[in-house]
Amino acid sequence: MSKKSLKNDESVRFHSTALNRGKIARVILPKEYHKKGLYYPTLYLLHGWGGNRNSWIENINLEKHLKKYELIVVLPESGRKWFINDYEGIHYEDYLIKELIPYIDDHYNTIPSKEGRAIAGFSMGGAAALMQAFRHPDLFSVVASHCGAVSAPSRVGDPYADLRDLADMHMPSTKDHKMVWGPPDSSTCREYDLFKIIKKVETNNLPAIYIDIGLEDYVRVVKTNREFHSALNILGIEPDYHEWHGKHDWKFLKKNIKYSLDFITEHLSLSQPKEVTLKKSKEKKHNKGSKV
Repeated sequence: MSKKSLKNDESVRFHSTALNRGKIARVILPKEYHKKGLYYPTLYLLHGWGGNRNSWIENINLEKHLKKYELIVVLPESGRKWFINDYEGIHYEDYLIKELIPYIDDHYNTIPSKEGRAIAGFSMGGAAALMQAFRHPDLFSVVASHCGAVSAPSRVGDPYADLRDLADMHMPSTKDHKMVWGPPDSSTCREYDLFKIIKKVETNNLPAIYIDIGLEDYVRVVKTNREFHSALNILGIEPDYHEWHGKHDWKFLKKNIKYSLDFITEHLSLSQPKEVTLKKSKEKKHNKGSKV
């Protein structure tokens, strides 16, 4: 690793009790991070189905897009598993919420409160970001979804069957889907159904919401994002919603991630580094994990 990478691009490894395995997350630090006495807001950025902690870096040159933002960006990974506690008992939600966030707050100069924390993602990660933000509104003040697979919990069969021959097809098969969600209307599907979740949340405690979709995305994804937008509006919730030209791919994100990053930094109550005295100790700890 280059000297530059060691200073501003790190990977952290620790044993996850929730997953019963070692996990690595990537952490991108702002250029002035090592200036003493400053604490930064944090963005948890989730990849799409089949991705990993490197997907955002390798596909859109994320660090270039982040240059003007004073954010710590954490890139976890779940591969083909959603960031939920799934039907087969794999607890990625517990890993993210109960382990990774506390770990980052313990080991980095974060603003460890809702006002200094955001979550966002693409496709699977976009929908998962919405799920986690609505399920844990005490943790996140902003959420952003790009091309979110918002109707995954209500999926029946393979709505993408006619598109399986396309070279750039990256939607889960029926088998892959069932491994996470179980049969239609399973307890997992019901628990994470965004259309049900939003009816239960206190609207005055919701994070600020950004949603976008590509007009040339899969027909189902466009349709269900529009339906979700309408469902939010019916409840009096008005997200910053956009339909841009583009497909369900990294080109769409290269062009449009600037809008979500602007929205995130504008709506984080503590969106700039602060010289603050925090209630909890911010000393670096090395007893439960390591930087690699």
